[in-house]
Amino acid sequence: MEFLQNKEFLSGFFGGWGCGKSHIGASKGLTFILENLGGNGLITAPNYRLLLVTFDKYAEIFPPNIIRRRRRQPPPEIELIKELNSAKLYFWSTDKPETIQAIEVAWVHMDEAGLSPFLAYRNARARMRQRKPDGTEYPYQLWATTTPRQMHWLYKEFVEDPHFFITASTRDNIYIDAESYIQRIGISGQEAEQNIEGKFVLLAGDCLFELQALERALKDCREPEEVDESGLVLIWKKPVFGVPYIAAADCADEGGEGVNCCVIMEAQTGEEIAEIYGDISADRFAELCFDVGKQYNEALIAVERNHTAGGVVTTKLQGMGYKNLFTDAKGKIGWETNPFNRFPMLVEYKEAIGKHQTVVRNSDAIGEMSTFVRGKDNKYKHLEGHHDDRVMARAICWQMKNKSPVGGEARCMSFEYKVSV
Repeated sequence: MEFLQNKEFLSGFFGGWGCGKSHIGASKGLTFILENLGGNGLITAPNYRLLLVTFDKYAEIFPPNIIRRRRRQPPPEIELIKELNSAKLYFWSTDKPETIQAIEVAWVHMDEAGLSPFLAYRNARARMRQRKPDGTEYPYQLWATTTPRQMHWLYKEFVEDPHFFITASTRDNIYIDAESYIQRIGISGQEAEQNIEGKFVLLAGDCLFELQALERALKDCREPEEVDESGLVLIWKKPVFGVPYIAAADCADEGGEGVNCCVIMEAQTGEEIAEIYGDISADRFAELCFDVGKQYNEALIAVERNHTAGGVVTTKLQGMGYKNLFTDAKGKIGWETNPFNRFPMLVEYKEAIGKHQTVVRNSDAIGEMSTFVRGKDNKYKHLEGHHDDRVMARAICWQMKNKSPVGGEARCMSFEYKVSV
């Protein structure tokens, strides 16, 4: 009830599985609508499957007699009756946050926000500009309901820079047999602290990166100065003439569509100044790397060549005439991550984070680090349902910063020249 009645601009409800997060989030939407006639709402979820679950919850919470029309197929939408000024509820997946546009709303509900990227939060927040028929503003509100998943923008926004939030346990739901449910799912320790008690923790206690180091790194994160190419390119610092820049590209596992990431750093300081990230084709990714690399004084780019997409990106860059591509000691263009250098280079990057030798600007990258854990095969990798593209791109770029790739004697003359400028 405290969360339901709160009127602050930002509010959060963080809880364990089955504690009623989506239920109270939809109830808050209904309350806003009844108190602010005509106030459109934007409801988000991390993917379309979860979005339909959230849609069904809204269809359950909103009385049938106030719903004029509803559409479950994409794009899902609910339109209310004329007596409520025909307010609309727009349902949007955040897996492609750059598409959140072309609507005006008075409130936003981000369900399972812990799985949504910062750009989705930024874009959703920017949609809150609807005005009442008399021209005055609505009392804009954005609320997030989620089980804490990562230490990213959500942690920074609500915990480090405190806004109103409530933490709830699965046990707080009196309408289920919580103890029986908890016993059935069979989790314990820090995993239970997150998924049952709703706390921000590093899962399994075996995260590669240390909690205190990530908390400190989050303080350096900030909103980008510019967002280009419909959200695919984030820029925190514009290029400076004469400054050497380095970049590393982690490509999708296949040559078609997939998540690609390229991070750009200042070669001398290790500060992140730009990032390319998106579920896009290898060809499109190569074009963006070309454009951004040229912008940053033709930065030295190391393209991870382990998979098909790496070869596609490299070939495309060469065909477009990009000259400053990293070449290893064997004369091969690109960076090879293998069983011998993967773990050492990740440890070196972890130490750089711990010693604050590098500056991370993207809170989503910290989120990936917080879910980068030791698996059953004793190897560090991302948790199921998460990504590690930002982590790997940064680890490779840090090797470039140090000039000496782990596990080899590779050098690149243009690289050495640029670093010595």
